[in-house]
Amino acid sequence: MRAFITASLFATFRPATSHYVFAHLIVNDTLFPEWQYIRKFDPVVKNESAGEGLFGPYVDPLYNFTTPDLRCGRGAFHNGADTEVATVLAGTQVGFQVGLPSYESDQKVEVVGHTGPGSAWLSKAEGTLEAYQGDGEWVKIAQIVARDAEERKSFPASRKEFDWALYAQHSWNFTIPATTPPGEYVLRIEHLYPTPPSPTSILNKGTQWYVSCAHIRILGDGGAEFEPTVRIPGLYVEGQRDVFFDSRTADFNLSAYTPPPPLVWAG
Repeated sequence: MRAFITASLFATFRPATSHYVFAHLIVNDTLFPEWQYIRKFDPVVKNESAGEGLFGPYVDPLYNFTTPDLRCGRGAFHNGADTEVATVLAGTQVGFQVGLPSYESDQKVEVVGHTGPGSAWLSKAEGTLEAYQGDGEWVKIAQIVARDAEERKSFPASRKEFDWALYAQHSWNFTIPATTPPGEYVLRIEHLYPTPPSPTSILNKGTQWYVSCAHIRILGDGGAEFEPTVRIPGLYVEGQRDVFFDSRTADFNLSAYTPPPPLVWAG
């Protein structure tokens, strides 16, 4: 399931100016309430001069790729005790859905409002899941870059932003690899919006990260080892060419783009 805005809605809705938050977990196409299984962020205090909190307290992106908040969102690990744990069988389809209004319009459509690649990650809890800070090893289990050709036909050919698979999507589903070792995990989604800072807009401070994490308990026989694994922060470096660029320019060639490492773990 990857719900998207129809061509008719596209004419009156411009998600390119929006911020958003992945506040819902999906398991086998069942959508759960906001924050039930997702670690809630610390709210942002509205500050118009700094361009912060203008669209609501929870939808501002991250700009600092060296902060521990890159793991699961702003202050998310303060709220582990208030987050429930979803039980998931390895091999099951899961996903995330945008959960709060991401654009102030009459439609109130909740979608991913920017271009860029998406990825999904697992980190096995060290100790109790509610107290786990995500400072252990992470493995990438899925990624999404370009919209498939058939779906792309639903949108104007001249709007290159619709080439990106997550742009204007409500949600993204993927599969927990069948050989994932059983245990309690933090399941992370990351949407990366590569964009240069704007000298004329306080809302555009450069490349943006939209991340959320769910609590899940994976059941199954396991049988595989995670490889490669990484630490977060530590994924990115200043000037990295697959992260710091303008994903919306007319001369950008998505078919030649390779998303940032590491490789996806296949299980």
